[in-house]
Amino acid sequence: MHSALPPEIWTLILEDLPTKSVKALCLVSRALQAQARRRKYRTLIYCDAINRSCCPETGLQRIRDITIFHQSLANWEGYREVTKDVSIEWTHGIEWHSTPYPGKSESEAEQQFSDMVKDTVVLLSKSYKLHSLHLGLPLLNSTVPFHVDRITSLRIPVSGCQYETDDPGFSTLLKLFQIPTLRRVQLDCMLRLYCVVPETCRQPNTSNVTELEFINCGPISEELINVLNWPTDLQILRFDVTYGESGRPFAVPNASVRSDKMINTLSPFKHNIQVLDLQVYESDCIIPDQTGALHSFSRLKWLKIPRRLLKIWTEDLEFHDLQGVVDTAPPIETQLPDTLESLHISIGENFCWYHDTDAAEERPSENAKELFILLSGLATPGRFPNLYELWLYTEDYEHHAFAPEFRRRQDYPLECDHTR
Repeated sequence: MHSALPPEIWTLILEDLPTKSVKALCLVSRALQAQARRRKYRTLIYCDAINRSCCPETGLQRIRDITIFHQSLANWEGYREVTKDVSIEWTHGIEWHSTPYPGKSESEAEQQFSDMVKDTVVLLSKSYKLHSLHLGLPLLNSTVPFHVDRITSLRIPVSGCQYETDDPGFSTLLKLFQIPTLRRVQLDCMLRLYCVVPETCRQPNTSNVTELEFINCGPISEELINVLNWPTDLQILRFDVTYGESGRPFAVPNASVRSDKMINTLSPFKHNIQVLDLQVYESDCIIPDQTGALHSFSRLKWLKIPRRLLKIWTEDLEFHDLQGVVDTAPPIETQLPDTLESLHISIGENFCWYHDTDAAEERPSENAKELFILLSGLATPGRFPNLYELWLYTEDYEHHAFAPEFRRRQDYPLECDHTR
């Protein structure tokens, strides 16, 4: 019966089928196998991390065996007409968030596997339809990226900054950043962000990278400016400064996250950054007065910050008595740029809702009400004209150790004159 349908119809059907169903169609007939193969090879993903929960959940075609997959590419050049997006991350069996000792090199078997990955990626890079090619490296000094054309994204483990005098490998990082086609970089486990960048590596405007993400990193420091200067036009910047909260300390035992150092580090790029993601636990923050510091980020569209970067009261929260105190916080439009389209705020437990047993409903805490008084300024006519969404997160929700099955999205109603 399938032969009665033209190939164009089967193409549309295959677009909406899950991966398992596409695989099943390969067993029906040679004609459907050819159609399904084109669908399967369009977007490919490989990840060998032990902790598979760290790999992206996806219904896309997952490569199970690199050697077998490489042979399939050698036998069928049709992939050059269909493959668009590729993500290959190999760790040699190391857990995703563990960091090899500085100076670690690949064993002979690991080198052979990396060579197989390299040969596979070289073939995939020959696709005429290729849109994105992402590699997750097992080691900083992996040479695979330098043998492959058209790499658009890299995930790089950084393990050599455990001590203050360490150089995590800035010269190698710079060479990777300078790959002409590279647009996105993720630096994993860079626990010390204030390592001194050598003079020879201070080469501003020598990279085409537009998106940079620090995963499981230490506190932000001004020395990082010398790295952020590498890209000519850095538009997207993300920091996940939660490593200490996941059971392992920062590289500095008494490390703390200071908002003044954050702002001083980011300010030189305030006219470039369009997306800024600061995943920082509120309890980790030391917040000198930085009121209005983010207001000058003239191109900022997407922002995620801890609540403590917003000023709600003149006094610190710990010493503030809500009863009978007139709110004197600067209005929200003086604290954030009006170019925002999406605002995400991480809040502590003091700003959550609680269940009122007597009323059988969720009620906002007094702190939450004060927060919404401030946020109500987002609805001021003529202010924030492009803002279309506001998200509030609890810290437990964001915690990487908080299992996804226990996470939930909760709509918390708040009815008062201050919100619209």
